[in-house]
Amino acid sequence: MNSDLILVFAGTLVLGIVFLSWPLVVLYQRRRYWEFAHTASSATALVTDVREVERSIQHGEYARSLQKFRYPMVKFETRDGRIVEKELPAEEVEVGQERTVLYDPLDPEEARLASPASSPVGSFLQGAFLGCIMLFGFVVAATSLLILILTAA
Repeated sequence: MNSDLILVFAGTLVLGIVFLSWPLVVLYQRRRYWEFAHTASSATALVTDVREVERSIQHGEYARSLQKFRYPMVKFETRDGRIVEKELPAEEVEVGQERTVLYDPLDPEEARLASPASSPVGSFLQGAFLGCIMLFGFVVAATSLLILILTAA
């Protein structure tokens, strides 16, 4: 068999494995957020201020870029009447906006802005999307492996 053809199929197999494993990594990282979202209480928070920070990001040996990070200060009231002000990372917020905040009822300083993925519909859609990517990765990896085995024999 041609060695170039083997390299193509081996590369396709690696690509399939990447497509198969990437959703698992994403789901593992999101698991902590979902666990927090299921035990957290929610409140409507008012964005009272937005602090912007520019950071220099190194890309390789010579390339460098400036990235802007936004940190809104939000103010919300817990179910037991405590007022909490907290700075949270977020991209698209403006002063005066109201946003849903998830917080730990035992420690309201442990708060996060709610994301669409925290809703049941958002979780389902994200799971379905990642499942499709995994299925695609499985098909690509299995097809490449099968072709490699059949052509080697």
